[in-house]
Amino acid sequence: MARQRRFQLPDETATAAAADPGHVATFVQGAPRQTGENPGTPWAGLDPKAKPTSGINLRLNEYQITLLRYVAEHGGLSQQQTTKRILIPALEARAREIADNQPSG
Repeated sequence: MARQRRFQLPDETATAAAADPGHVATFVQGAPRQTGENPGTPWAGLDPKAKPTSGINLRLNEYQITLLRYVAEHGGLSQQQTTKRILIPALEARAREIADNQPSG
């Protein structure tokens, strides 16, 4: 059995197809849309409403966890939902502030 090469140079027809403006237009139409955020930010193009896929371990002292429990209980939300509702808008505001103060270039 002949061993298949992992990487090959494209043949001329593939190269010509890649340069075809119709193919370029199709590619651009299928590209993800920008969110309106500064395109130089690490989160540009990410969906803020996407399903969570990562977690963190947040260490709190007794005072802090008691505050969180109190606010969550009186807001009718879980501690996680409460934290996200407070934390994400604060992070977005701070990130915009940092990005707006970055030198351009």
